[in-house]
Amino acid sequence: EFFRRLKEALGDLPLIAESLLSDDATYTVRIRAVLDRQRLPVPISTVASLFDNWRLASKWFIWRLTSAD
Repeated sequence: EFFRRLKEALGDLPLIAESLLSDDATYTVRIRAVLDRQRLPVPISTVASLFDNWRLASKWFIWRLTSAD
């Protein structure tokens, strides 16, 4: 499935059920995006296969979550 916008792709994607979180805890969240070259449209996947140094993954984004005061 393909999406034109990130918001469409993520929708209301729940990362974790709120009931699993503790009010008095601090959490570290890490996320990154990885490109699956096999799922690209043929004209783009052909070009992507020519360049091994194509950036296929983003850097890790890390942030801390704490309960709201």
